[in-house]
Amino acid sequence: MARRYRYIDFEDRKRIARLWPVGTPAQVIAEEIGTDLATISRELRRGYPGKDGRNKRPAYNPVIAQKAVDAGIARRGRKRGTGPGVAV
Repeated sequence: MARRYRYIDFEDRKRIARLWPVGTPAQVIAEEIGTDLATISRELRRGYPGKDGRNKRPAYNPVIAQKAVDAGIARRGRKRGTGPGVAV
């Protein structure tokens, strides 16, 4: 199967925020969103607010993750030919 590279958006981050705290494995989240497991792992680190959730899993906050992505884009810019509406 060919790999699909894409950026995850805020809707995907909200989906991660719903699935992760209830114990859904990262691999299942990756399959549901349609991305690689490594992308989900990086995303979970990006959205970590510095504390654990109720079930002792690291918490995930989609707003923190989105702010981190926006700050990175502002710092280095978005690559040409990427972003919403661009076919990959």
